[in-house]
Amino acid sequence: MAVLRLITIVSFRARLCFHPTAQRYRTMPGKNNSNFDAAINPSSSIELAISCRGVTKSYGSSETKVAALRGLDLEVKRGELLMVVGPSGCGKTTLLSVIASLLRLDSGQCHVLGRDLGVMDERERAYFRRESIGFVFQLFNLLPALTAVENVAVPLLIDGASWDDATARAQNIIETVGLGARSHALPAKLSGGEQQ
Repeated sequence: MAVLRLITIVSFRARLCFHPTAQRYRTMPGKNNSNFDAAINPSSSIELAISCRGVTKSYGSSETKVAALRGLDLEVKRGELLMVVGPSGCGKTTLLSVIASLLRLDSGQCHVLGRDLGVMDERERAYFRRESIGFVFQLFNLLPALTAVENVAVPLLIDGASWDDATARAQNIIETVGLGARSHALPAKLSGGEQQ
């Protein structure tokens, strides 16, 4: 299995990481899953992780309309490291939101992992994000009332894992990164590095 890893850093505020999920795949209930399968398990022959052509995205209307992306073209190969930097308001977050299928583009085409984001409905986009895209934020967004192991278990629980399985896997992850002794600490008791 070819490993796809792209980390995009936006003004040192957010990191967006694309990863393969060929070992974990779920079908979408009531849908023809052949296109979805191709999105989640892209062929290793797909050379580009991201291909955007003529992408536009605007906010507001009439005199308050702001063009955040104006005909953007972008190609990112598998395994390539790309840093997106620029002044405030130049469209960095909008670009990442389009690539992550959080925002719909106004015009143009954007293919991520071989999948055309413009033709996906909201449900397909949500599944695509869940299976193919992960976010690591500068602000850790940990739930303050949950322990470290419980915070790590949350995405596994959302994905349908049982409580016992999710917490066991989360504990294993925490131990792997050397924080086993801190697994039952609340976020307020963890250092910034431990929270990350």
